[in-house]
Amino acid sequence: MEQVTMVIEGEPIAQPRHRVTARGKFGHAYIPKEHRVHEYKHKIKAAGAAHFKKPFVGPVKLLLQFVLPRPKSHWGKKGLLPSAPVFPSKRDFDNLAKAATDPLNGIAWIDDDQITTAHVVRRFSGVREDPGRTHITVTEDDYFSAAD
Repeated sequence: MEQVTMVIEGEPIAQPRHRVTARGKFGHAYIPKEHRVHEYKHKIKAAGAAHFKKPFVGPVKLLLQFVLPRPKSHWGKKGLLPSAPVFPSKRDFDNLAKAATDPLNGIAWIDDDQITTAHVVRRFSGVREDPGRTHITVTEDDYFSAAD
């Protein structure tokens, strides 16, 4: 069974809500050009192009691991403060997953509607000054090849 794993260095960025503007009688949804999510998606697309020879055609299983950098306020002179949160309260897992999977359409899979199983982990790094990273593992989903 084919499996592809890639690591994208740098802070994971969640997909923001679209802004809406009216042009005449029509609404237009957009994400501002200067938003950091565009650079993040570009990094994922480049990593995907380097790792995938061709897209998966059938159902795929996805493991997404988002390692977020801890703010400096979580650290004291002797290490991690006891009052530091255990897990990130911001950046919803679904918005992180959306930003990570959209750029892989046509590269890792033909369309993201092929993702049938997904496991998403978001956690803080345990290392001071760690910039964070995103681990993406794509595998053929063999659940659908087994007879029920």
